[in-house]
Amino acid sequence: MPIQVHGSSPSLVSAYATSVATSSFTPPSGSLLVACVMSKNDGSVALTNTGSALSWTLRIQGIHTNGCSAIYTSSAIAQSMSVTGTMDFFPSEGTQPIAIKIYVLTGADLSDPVGATNSSQSTGVENWTFPAYTSTSPDSWGFCAAADDFQTATPSSSDVAETFNQGGASYLSGMAIRKAAATPAVGTPVSFDIRSGEPSPSTRWGVCAVEIKAAPVAVRGLRGIHRPPIAVHRASSW
Repeated sequence: MPIQVHGSSPSLVSAYATSVATSSFTPPSGSLLVACVMSKNDGSVALTNTGSALSWTLRIQGIHTNGCSAIYTSSAIAQSMSVTGTMDFFPSEGTQPIAIKIYVLTGADLSDPVGATNSSQSTGVENWTFPAYTSTSPDSWGFCAAADDFQTATPSSSDVAETFNQGGASYLSGMAIRKAAATPAVGTPVSFDIRSGEPSPSTRWGVCAVEIKAAPVAVRGLRGIHRPPIAVHRASSW
């Protein structure tokens, strides 16, 4: 079964706060949750969820100046839940922008979900193609978290993206991005299109990406090979 983005996936949420929570959603049993987190001044965002607690694994981080991006994964169970990202500031830090997007995936490899990972920075580039990774597994799917420190406009992408722009005492813009379809073949370069909403001198992108692998195809047992009986010549006399 190929990887699919399940319809229960909640929309990206953002806030100028110390935490942010998604809307309630119900993933199917056996699905994989991929969390893209973007935050200001704090790369150590803790993820928790309502309902039965899940185990969240940090897969990759990307940081530029004070803009932080991270991607986590967790196996899901069928339950009504929401996910909260909480920043762990020094006591004097106060509130800052934070955003979170959860993708619910069916058909992913739950035992070993992540293939290639990568993180990078970009400064002063208005339209940037982030060369994320080369695929390591057939039918895998690419996801990217992108944070632009101090940009005051909303970014965009030619890939499938959900965007945000949070102001306050400081600004953070960003996106959760996914490819429109799975990458069919091993060895395929995968990149993400990142477009700023402002002139290039203001951009400070910290980005990261993961390759999510498809569940292995079950190997069916070989059926016995039917061998038709062979006619045996028998002499009528000796």
